[in-house]
Amino acid sequence: MNKTTFKIFFAAFLIGNLSFVYGQCPTGNLVLSSQQSVDDFAINYPNCTDFPYNLTIHGAGGITNLNGLSQIESINGIFIIEGFLNLNDLSGLNNLNTINGSFFFRGNDGISNFNGLENLETIENDFLISDNNDLLNLSGLSSLQTINGQLSISDNFKLVSTDGIQSLTYINDGLLVTNNYFLSSFNGLNNLTSIGDGYIHIAHNGHLIDLSGLETLTTVNGAIYIAFNVSLNSLNGLNSLTTVNGNFTISGNNLITTLSALSNLTEIDGNLQIDNIDSLSNLSGLENLNQINGSLTLLFITNLTNIEAIRNLDSSTLTLLQIGGNNQLSQCNVESVCNYLSIPVNNANISTNSVGCNTRQEVEDACLLSNENYHLSELKIYPNPTNGTFEISGLKEGTIEIVDSQGRTVKEMSATESSYSISELSSGIYFVKITSEKSSITKQLLKT
Repeated sequence: MNKTTFKIFFAAFLIGNLSFVYGQCPTGNLVLSSQQSVDDFAINYPNCTDFPYNLTIHGAGGITNLNGLSQIESINGIFIIEGFLNLNDLSGLNNLNTINGSFFFRGNDGISNFNGLENLETIENDFLISDNNDLLNLSGLSSLQTINGQLSISDNFKLVSTDGIQSLTYINDGLLVTNNYFLSSFNGLNNLTSIGDGYIHIAHNGHLIDLSGLETLTTVNGAIYIAFNVSLNSLNGLNSLTTVNGNFTISGNNLITTLSALSNLTEIDGNLQIDNIDSLSNLSGLENLNQINGSLTLLFITNLTNIEAIRNLDSSTLTLLQIGGNNQLSQCNVESVCNYLSIPVNNANISTNSVGCNTRQEVEDACLLSNENYHLSELKIYPNPTNGTFEISGLKEGTIEIVDSQGRTVKEMSATESSYSISELSSGIYFVKITSEKSSITKQLLKT
């Protein structure tokens, strides 16, 4: 065979083999919208195990089974299943292991779960589950371990739980759960240990009582937004949460009575906003919150009367303090707030609360008074009993009254001396009333 003949033969061989290779799968995006097109896929592409493009299966054409797709093991583009009315399950996709793009499951009535996808382990982009009116749970996804995009579950009217995805340990871009009216818990997400760089957004789920199922989460590297879940009465499920690397918003969940589930939360690298909650009377559960690298906002919490739980907050990390519309709140002079307000340039909006916490000036005045009371309570009289002379440790200014056991003032002195004498008084029990500019305290003294 001469060189020219060999080159022609080799070229023909190469073209034939390339045609064989590429002929195993379609050469572009594919839409299957009839039972015939699904059945023909198995005939035309019997060796197509790794589908290289986007694949859409649209059920409007009356598809009743997906058996013609049973050879597919991976899809390297976007996978869409939508518009099904007559399909009971996803049998036929039993060998699908990996989706190297997004997976959209939307607008499917009649499908109550994901049975048929038991071998799916990885979705390399987003998994969006929306507008499926008969979806009850997520069973059938028992092997799914990783979603490298976001998991979005929205507008699934009958969805009761997230049961079925117990193997899921990692979501990279966030968890969004909205408008699932009958969703009552997050059971099924019990092994989710990390949400990579993403967020948690849980809103408008009418029957959601708590957040049970999220107990393994310790860190969220994005924002948390929990809002307008009208049956939510606690945040149970976030009990292991220690760090939020973004904003944390709790808004419009009117039945929440306690924040106790947040007792392990120590740091928020962003803003903390709690607003529009009718049933919350205190902030118990935030005692260990030490750092908010942003603003603290407490607005329109109708029955809030006590914010003592934020006393341990490092005020130097705050950038803004907003307390407003809490018409039962009269005492805001907790240590962290007082420390923040003690620096005049620190930005604070305090208004429309009860008297005592109605303006910044009212809170500053209360802080001065509480500091003074604390100071006086630390004063010590010694020796006690005394034979006539005594000292008061830590007292720098004010007045001193000596009151006998009949309630009569028997001596007055200025609090400027190093020691004080009652040598001229008879032995017995006396009361030393110490008064500063803003407050006073009385201590008992025995003269022998």
